[in-house]
Amino acid sequence: MMKEMAKVLEEKLTAPLTVTACYKAVDGWFAAWVEEIPGVNSQGRTLDEARTMLADALAMMVAEYRADTQAEFGTGEVRETLTLG
Repeated sequence: MMKEMAKVLEEKLTAPLTVTACYKAVDGWFAAWVEEIPGVNSQGRTLDEARTMLADALAMMVAEYRADTQAEFGTGEVRETLTLG
């Protein structure tokens, strides 16, 4: 099930997509997470650092999903870009 969700997410993230970045000040740090994608979170000493770290976390998660799906399904599939919204 997780692999199927990862494939759907990977396909959707190659199209234009808007996600919600959330930030919360906690003990002198800014916690950061993407509301729509569990597991994409980070932190920073400043809001700008938290934004940068969160963008990196999202990019790493997408790359990991892509690698996982390619390992499971191979790379010979038909691909297309879906535009959301």
